[in-house]
Amino acid sequence: MMEVSLALEYPSKGKGWVAGLLREFQNTQGTISGSGLTKAMGIAKGWLPPPASCVKLNTDAVVKPGSNHIGIGAVIHNSDWRVLVASSQCLDVSFSVETGELLALIEGLLLAKRHDFLGCWVELDAVNAVLASNSSNGVVGFVFDDIVTLCTKVQVSKCQAIPRSGNNLAHNLASEGFSSKRDWWWQDAC
Repeated sequence: MMEVSLALEYPSKGKGWVAGLLREFQNTQGTISGSGLTKAMGIAKGWLPPPASCVKLNTDAVVKPGSNHIGIGAVIHNSDWRVLVASSQCLDVSFSVETGELLALIEGLLLAKRHDFLGCWVELDAVNAVLASNSSNGVVGFVFDDIVTLCTKVQVSKCQAIPRSGNNLAHNLASEGFSSKRDWWWQDAC
């Protein structure tokens, strides 16, 4: 297995910023969404921990029209609600929201692979990205092929959409990547 050592960096906002993100994540644990779309699409009602034998990967992207970069966030938790590893990145690319969400998913799957997490559950708040992934045209088709390959390598056993309110930590990490234009990784110190 390939070992990758990640440099642990903390944003200039200090440890309080990270603690605030974690508090916000904990506050979303019981989020309920009762929309008909939620039931029809099989969207989870809120963030719930995975079974003890799995970890859960949440990803998100921040894409703003006219910008030449996107922010992506990924976080991996265990069944005890503990954040095992997280990342906030800025990619110097300009893509649609759907493609940005798929790129965030790729980066999250790569994060899981680097840390040898197998048996992942995956959640993202981008139903449109999932629908766009059915297209085999252009960039989205290539990105989706990579996702399928990575899902096999990290043994993804479940993938579902989740409301934004249940994906706040990944979204805030993506927002930080977008606004700071820097990359951050956290491991163990979460």
